[in-house]
Amino acid sequence: MVKKPTYQDLEKRIQELEQAESDRKQSEERFGLLAEMADIAPNSILVHNFDGRMIYANKRTFEMHGYEKDEFMAINLRDIDVPESANLITSRMKQIEEVGEASFEVSHIRKDGSIFPMLVYVKKIHWADEPAMLSISTDITERKQAEDSLRKSEKQYRLLANNVQDVIWTMDLNLRFTFVSPSIQTLRGYSADEVKEQSLDQILTPESFKKATDILARDWDNMLKGTFQPTVFNFEMTSRDGSTVWVESTLSVIYNADGTPKEILGISRDITERKQAEGALHRYKHIVSSSTDMLALLDRQYNYLAANKAYIDAFKITHEELIGNTVADVFGEEFFNAVIKPNGDRCLLGEEINYQNWFDFPGHGRRCMDITYYPYNGEDNKIMGFVVSGRNITERKKIEDERTKLQAQLQQAQKMEAIGTLAGGIAHDFNNLLMAITGYNSIIRLNTDTSHPHYKHLTEVEKCVESASELTRQLLGFARGGKYEVKPTDLNELVKDHNRMFSRTKKEITIHSKYEENLWTNEVDRGQIGQVLMNIYVNAWQAMPDGGELHIKTENVNIDKDYTKPFEVEPGKFVKISITDTGIGMPGETIDKIFDPFFTTKEKERGTGMGLSSAYGIIKNHGGFITVYSELDKGSTFNIFLPASEKKAAYVKKPSKKMKKGSGTILLIDDEQMMLDVGKEMLTGLGYAVLVAKGGKEGLEIYKENRDKIDMVILDMIMPGTTGSNTYDSLKKINNNIKVLLSSGYNINGKAIDILKRGCNGFIQKPFGMEQLSQKINEILTKK
Repeated sequence: MVKKPTYQDLEKRIQELEQAESDRKQSEERFGLLAEMADIAPNSILVHNFDGRMIYANKRTFEMHGYEKDEFMAINLRDIDVPESANLITSRMKQIEEVGEASFEVSHIRKDGSIFPMLVYVKKIHWADEPAMLSISTDITERKQAEDSLRKSEKQYRLLANNVQDVIWTMDLNLRFTFVSPSIQTLRGYSADEVKEQSLDQILTPESFKKATDILARDWDNMLKGTFQPTVFNFEMTSRDGSTVWVESTLSVIYNADGTPKEILGISRDITERKQAEGALHRYKHIVSSSTDMLALLDRQYNYLAANKAYIDAFKITHEELIGNTVADVFGEEFFNAVIKPNGDRCLLGEEINYQNWFDFPGHGRRCMDITYYPYNGEDNKIMGFVVSGRNITERKKIEDERTKLQAQLQQAQKMEAIGTLAGGIAHDFNNLLMAITGYNSIIRLNTDTSHPHYKHLTEVEKCVESASELTRQLLGFARGGKYEVKPTDLNELVKDHNRMFSRTKKEITIHSKYEENLWTNEVDRGQIGQVLMNIYVNAWQAMPDGGELHIKTENVNIDKDYTKPFEVEPGKFVKISITDTGIGMPGETIDKIFDPFFTTKEKERGTGMGLSSAYGIIKNHGGFITVYSELDKGSTFNIFLPASEKKAAYVKKPSKKMKKGSGTILLIDDEQMMLDVGKEMLTGLGYAVLVAKGGKEGLEIYKENRDKIDMVILDMIMPGTTGSNTYDSLKKINNNIKVLLSSGYNINGKAIDILKRGCNGFIQKPFGMEQLSQKINEILTKK
């Protein structure tokens, strides 16, 4: 018979059920909080059972695989694993069940069929009292691509190092070899791995070891300071068979990113034959004819006594035409006096001379030669003459010149980037100051009668602000930070407008125009391209102080990769604008510098040196490039190339300068109090009610509280913390139909364009006056 529960038993059971319900609610609350946190996590978070059935996945998991939530939760883990990974699932699950956790790389398949790699950490857990697996995954596509590129680069450089005859090596600062190319075995009989285990005194003869340590001691400070220049030295090495070999070693230093020395880099070439030839010459023996170096023996009167085959072949002459004749007889007085005699006279005084120069060889073209003059002595130890040794280093010189050129380009690019960053920052801060000045000036002018004696002074202040604003536009152009409103444009119309404007102000210049019919469209910031045209026009005008002619031509051009490669742009369709003046022209050294910031050949009162550098930065930022050709007294031609677009040119309505007052409520968001103060007064003066917010976070809070009465938001783009871009996105989430006017004095990395593409209603560049502001507000508020 079943015992009936007592009152105490029932009361205890009720308490247990109530506690279980409370625990369940707390668990659900904690899970809900964790789920919210998981949805904003940058990694994929996934829970599935040991059969691969999905139990839970965060938002990042769906996005990463390209599925909607319901689609993803309906598939099995094996559906998103590549076949190679799917075959391992069973063994991995078994490992996780035994060990409890595991970490491995795996490839997953997106919904569209593309494959991407992931780094996965898996831990065995219990989910709803059932065993399951928690996977936290990271997309490692970029890392894999970087690793692949690094492997390819290493393979290419090792292939190069492993197949040159010269020995390439690196040595750490403790003088231990860290890399030696395989050609060392041909040179010394030791493998590269064996050489890396040897110390420097085991490789060099005692005399050469002392020479090497003396050189390092002498130049150590220069190595540490980064001023050590690549230098060539000769050393004698020991070989496995007991013999010695002479090498000519070019030493340089590899530096870390912070400028500290990392390794010593050396390229060693076998010059044993040359050394043997030199010894033979000192003992009056004939020149080693088999040497690939050009070798000739001359007496004190510059008569040829001997020459090897390489020397004779290089100059396309016979042995009989050379031997017994002087250098002047063979090559002429001019060559003798300019090249041979100055070096020969020094050599006959006992000096060993080495230099490199370019020479034209009949039938062989132009070569760079490494030339050495060695004095040789007779039996009485007196100098009897000298030996000339020449080696063709054309390919090596080309590589060195290309490397030097690339280093110079890199340094120039880094310098320009640093100056550009500085210029952009200065322009941004300066534009904010100008905004305050022009704003307060506009307010005072609005409330001042035109007959007042101070009204003309206020007008002059406005003109000064405009001049200062022009300078910041030049700075922004150079810094590539002024590109805001990009629209499909007919450059013919833009060029015509600026030609008319320029011809009205510079009547001493005659403009000739030739426009291509059906000119391709370009996607540009009209204001910036107009700035480029005016900068080049003004430069041309200054080059024609007594007046002259300006020829403007537009045309469609197709450019191949060989032409665009130096400018680092993609080949294809371009619109070309050619601007040719009849001015004084420029020398080559000026052309090399004209796009450098602050470079000018004019007086301080006539130029800042920013016009052409700004033009260069603007065109570069539009994906194009500029070339220039000039000759002294023959004028200059600037060619602007801008990539064509398939879009149809948009009609642009010219803005009115009339102030338009209005009504309604505007929320002004800016991180600087000065901007908020002047902006509020300007908007109030235009008839609007104004709410102000210092920063994006405060702006969002105010908008949430007052969204029903706010008609428009004026949003600063560059703000710390919650940026203008993030603030805009958050405002759109609150109200998808919100009207926003973006405001900034500096476009960082194209962010203004990006925000406008996302639906922002308009843009106004600081500094701006009340007329311009009123027009922009009216345009947005009245647009349906």
